[in-house]
Amino acid sequence: MSAPVKLVSFSIAFICILLALNFGIRSSMGFFMEPVSSEFGYGREVFAFALALQNLCWGLSQPVAGAIADKYGTARTVVVGAFLYAAGLAVTATTDSVAGLNTGAGLLMGMGIAATGFGVVLPAMARMVSVEKRAFALGLGSAAGSAGQLLVVPVAQEFILGFGCVNALLLLAGCSLLMAVLAATFRQSGGAQLAVNKESTAQTMREALKEACGYWHYWLIVVGFFVCGFQLAFITVHMPAFLSDRGFESDVAVASLALIGLFNLFGCLLSGSWAGKYSKAKLLPWIY
Repeated sequence: MSAPVKLVSFSIAFICILLALNFGIRSSMGFFMEPVSSEFGYGREVFAFALALQNLCWGLSQPVAGAIADKYGTARTVVVGAFLYAAGLAVTATTDSVAGLNTGAGLLMGMGIAATGFGVVLPAMARMVSVEKRAFALGLGSAAGSAGQLLVVPVAQEFILGFGCVNALLLLAGCSLLMAVLAATFRQSGGAQLAVNKESTAQTMREALKEACGYWHYWLIVVGFFVCGFQLAFITVHMPAFLSDRGFESDVAVASLALIGLFNLFGCLLSGSWAGKYSKAKLLPWIY
């Protein structure tokens, strides 16, 4: 294995850890709904609204984060995003006002998730490999996010049980700062990336968006992602409290979300592998 290929392999491994942290911490927020609401005297609807705001802010921030990454580099974008993510968790842990909760769990975390998540990281990851391996690399990155749900959610619940919800949020804030360290991966892999992928990247964001919007397939995918995002956000936010209301122990909710992450992990790996071999247009309806 040549030095550039080794460097790319290590870079992809570190990027997978980054994505696992991004998605895993976000997926654990539903477990904080009851304890945080009780700790600060909020109603559940207040915390749920903050997480809904987080999802909206995450979605709206992704194009902006992508444009910033194109202009200033993925590494810088991820570093800023990691600090926003950590700040959002810290504010959520320490505020006693609804406005502070919406700012921390909503705006700051939403922007942090966007700047450290799939929309920014996966394109940079794809550029590290050759075209024929790109689908598998994207599947691997998506699987890493699911691995985060599988691994981080149980850890977050143990933090809550062992240290309380406030300290658990602060511990997760510290964990999110690891993403800033892992962002160095994008700088170190720059030379290797050029060695593996020499395609032109002269297309501007406006040109790319105009081209994408010209295909009706793109709009179908957008609708599909809307449905996916709605059900995923709904489950991760409300399932823990829903099961608790029906007398189940918290371990049941942890196991449920972890199992979703586990099967999603295998699904991402399989779909990434198949997408490199078969027609994506024919494969996608079967996935749906």
